[in-house]
Amino acid sequence: IFQEIDEPNAYPKASIDEAKPSADGLDNGEAQQASVGGFTLVPDRTRKRRRAPLGVGSAGSAYRPEWMRRPVAIDNSLDASVPIDSIDCLSEPIRSALRSTGVETLFPVQATSVPLVLASHRYSWTRPRDFAVCAATGSGKTLAYLLPALQLLAACKTVALRCIIVLPVRDLAMQVHQVCLRLLAALSEGAADSDGCRRQIRCQLLVGERSLEKERHQLVRLMSDGSYRPLADLVICTPGRLADHLLNCPGLSLARLRMLIIDEADRVMAEQKQDWFGLLERLLDKPMPHPSIHSWLHAKPPHLQKLLLSATLTHNPELLQRFRLHNPLLLTATAESDKELEVSAAPGRLSEFFVQLKPSQKPLFVIHLVLGLGRSRVLCFTNSRESAHRLASLITLFADPRVTCEAVSARLPVPKRARILRRFSTGQLSVLVCSDSMARGMDLPSVDAVVCYDRPASLRTYVHRAGRTARAGRAGAAYTLLERREVLHFRRMLSAGGRQVREVRLHGSKTKRYEARYQTALNRLHEEQKAGESAVEAASEDQSKDQNKKTANKSSMKKRKTKEDKSKETTNPQSGMSADEAAEPMEEELKEELPKSSTGKSLKPGIVYLSSVPHGMTVKLVREHLSPYGKLGRVFLQVEEASARKRWRLYSEGWAEFLRRSDAKRCVASLNATEVADKKKPWAGQLWNLRYLPGFAWTDITYREANEKAVRNKRLAMEIQQARRIGKLYKESLEQSKSQERAKQAKGDQFRPLPELQRVEQRRRRERRSRKGNNDPELQAVNNPTFLAQLLGGGRGKS
Repeated sequence: IFQEIDEPNAYPKASIDEAKPSADGLDNGEAQQASVGGFTLVPDRTRKRRRAPLGVGSAGSAYRPEWMRRPVAIDNSLDASVPIDSIDCLSEPIRSALRSTGVETLFPVQATSVPLVLASHRYSWTRPRDFAVCAATGSGKTLAYLLPALQLLAACKTVALRCIIVLPVRDLAMQVHQVCLRLLAALSEGAADSDGCRRQIRCQLLVGERSLEKERHQLVRLMSDGSYRPLADLVICTPGRLADHLLNCPGLSLARLRMLIIDEADRVMAEQKQDWFGLLERLLDKPMPHPSIHSWLHAKPPHLQKLLLSATLTHNPELLQRFRLHNPLLLTATAESDKELEVSAAPGRLSEFFVQLKPSQKPLFVIHLVLGLGRSRVLCFTNSRESAHRLASLITLFADPRVTCEAVSARLPVPKRARILRRFSTGQLSVLVCSDSMARGMDLPSVDAVVCYDRPASLRTYVHRAGRTARAGRAGAAYTLLERREVLHFRRMLSAGGRQVREVRLHGSKTKRYEARYQTALNRLHEEQKAGESAVEAASEDQSKDQNKKTANKSSMKKRKTKEDKSKETTNPQSGMSADEAAEPMEEELKEELPKSSTGKSLKPGIVYLSSVPHGMTVKLVREHLSPYGKLGRVFLQVEEASARKRWRLYSEGWAEFLRRSDAKRCVASLNATEVADKKKPWAGQLWNLRYLPGFAWTDITYREANEKAVRNKRLAMEIQQARRIGKLYKESLEQSKSQERAKQAKGDQFRPLPELQRVEQRRRRERRSRKGNNDPELQAVNNPTFLAQLLGGGRGKS
């Protein structure tokens, strides 16, 4: 995708005088060489400036490929819509299908991209060019790639997989599938037989909603002769599910695949689940099973066209290089095209604000949006699933009929999630709390306001969150709730993307009337959480008791069987212990191993993993920061090898044990991805990276530490042995050199040093004689002091 830059202003040019040839026909360098007294004076040589590689170094346009430096501009204003009758490239069935679905005009991104994509397929013997589209959220990118794909598929006579649409999340794929089904239904009703178009284009959805076997039956069908018949023209899928079918579907053929569409391409590039694109390329380049000279001569390379679309599409050539774009064309609506990270301009009717609040005031602001400002549909984003469900429970307990709230996240099943989204779209819910899984491409109609309840981690996340409102030319507002320490970082992040956000102040008098009911709801939420924790603890305790009873019953049955076998030989056959008597002491022993609560109930500890420890933190400081969330047990921090011998130690990772699992989960939900609150400390401004480890026990860390200790001891023993061997060899060489010096002084000029091989052989002989002497029984008897005393003194044991 990289092209040579030959622009006049791309690199510094030489002066006009240097470019002119000299009068005698020599170039300028030879003409400047003067001859004085038979000697040639050579001028000072200047080192040439090397060209920087494309896409590396500065973000200026001179270091980028041609297609990135000259994009096709898209009008960001949705008022400049184009009637569908003025788009000549669209066929009449497609126009009638659009009219039947209520579409009379096309947005600028659709009116620009659809003719260009269709024009690239004008000639069948040439490979169509690839496209990269970067447009604002809600500007109509879905129809921008569905219309040309459906028009090209309608001209095909046979069924074969020709188009694949890849989307990052399941909900977005299901939404695109619904839009495609509506267009196909209108297209099949309005298509005429005289046009030569097939009445039905087969579209399949692969997102894991059904089993892999059922989805495979919708893609291919096994015929009686052993061949496979394709059943889909268009496939809408997620990357992971596509990789599963490419690996496990034997009859899936990509021989006629001509279009690959990647929506939300930056998210798909960041994840690269199961290397789905590399697998797709390998299957496309796979040779025929039985090649021949005729098939090799008449084989055509696959003309696969790629379309990348996103509101935050990167313009870094190194990241886009993995898709191997062919003669690409960039369509963008961004205002600043010389940045490496391209963020589309904000929608025209979007108002962006941020509010500085305390954490306890954030739920009150969400309630004030509905009751005070009259927002009927508010979409609220949090950074975690736990925060989303906790906030939804708190707003529900507020007990106001005008404020209805639900939470949606990836943990909910697909039917329930679809039912909640349907209720929010129809106006039955006034507040919908969700995680970032709903921030990509989801088109929820008539969203009045978007609230970023937690600070977004990146500019991309903020753009996609705010893009859920002010869609398709409608008005909307985006509010970001920030603490005081987060304001500066948030402003810097938005200024880097060229966005301006105004500050809104919330006076306490506006929320004072809600504080009493809010406090009541908060107390009820705490009570429900405690009741839920106690119920979970009781259930886990009952489960452990049942498990212990089963174990005790099995052991008592074994004991009874052995005693019965023994009692057959004795006179008392019924002297065994009952199962209940055998189970009681074992239950007591198992209970003693578990931590106890104040009421005597057994607790299940929770382990929190610190993937990175802030620099300067110690075990004591980590305890001080984590202890407010619950009672801590053991804390272990792994010391880095480079800092093990230094005065100040650095830690690479760590584990902290909470006596309650609920405390561990609450700590992770509150501190993860947040800055350390201490100021004027070495760790100020660093982020906590915490994760709750379900099913993890402290013994796992003990085993790991014991294994590492054994490895260190073994390595140390090997190093000591090596050092001893080196010391022994050095001592022998020193003694040998000394003996040679003495022999040289004694013999004088007659001294001849022995060759190296003879010296080694002599040393080995001495070692063998010494070992043999130590093992000789006669020498051992002579060296015995008792034997010498008896031999010389004649006494018994006296010399």
